[in-house]
Amino acid sequence: MPRTSIFMSIVTLLAFTSMHLGADPTPEQKLVEELYGKKIAAAQATRGDEDDIALARLLLDAAGDSENSQELIVALSREALRLTVPLGSDAGAMLAYQAIDILNTVRPMPPIERADLNRKIAARRLERARAEHKKLDSSSPLLHAAAKAHLEFVQAAKADPKYLRQVEASLSAARALIKMYRLTNLAEALEAAEKEYRRIKEFATRLPAAMNRLEAAKRSRNASAIRAASQAVGMVHLEYAGDVAGAAKYLAGTGHPYEK
Repeated sequence: MPRTSIFMSIVTLLAFTSMHLGADPTPEQKLVEELYGKKIAAAQATRGDEDDIALARLLLDAAGDSENSQELIVALSREALRLTVPLGSDAGAMLAYQAIDILNTVRPMPPIERADLNRKIAARRLERARAEHKKLDSSSPLLHAAAKAHLEFVQAAKADPKYLRQVEASLSAARALIKMYRLTNLAEALEAAEKEYRRIKEFATRLPAAMNRLEAAKRSRNASAIRAASQAVGMVHLEYAGDVAGAAKYLAGTGHPYEK
């Protein structure tokens, strides 16, 4: 594995294993570790990526064996992802997408996870191109792919508050690429994403304050205060999240014109 990808490999490893923190490895994960653990460690320790590519192909060949259980196919494919996403090469990206396709066939991947993987792959390819001093300009496919992947992640993750910081980071990365390299065909998409992000951030800021007001009103047992606070929470859902169902929950029975 190239030296330029060592840090990225650590980040990617954490991203792929975080969902398993606090849980024991599955029997399938233990089997993959037993069969390939030493080879994976050796491949990740080398400077070149030929061995990473060869081992990823081996893992994906095994994942393609219809005799294997779905759980084993998932474990093999995710190990292939851990090897290939950090590489940043064309071959690594191709195998990473192959692993994603296999995972989607076995167990459809949540849109946020798929978008997250796409942005990691695109960002790493761009990072490697820069490290190798490749020419990059407004016509470079790698630049467009990276900016689009960041914007697609924003679109996929925008509604989930726990991804707010990652959404902000991707928006910032997309903005920098689009403005620095004058990717004018993505300017409109960037403007729309920034507008949506401002609305989401406003929602994330206003909702806790509105909920605190409602809790205080409930403690006071003041019917008028409870009604007003409930309306305020409902309107935050409606105006800043476009969440009609969420708004209806708090507006019901308050006499607000929008409660129906």
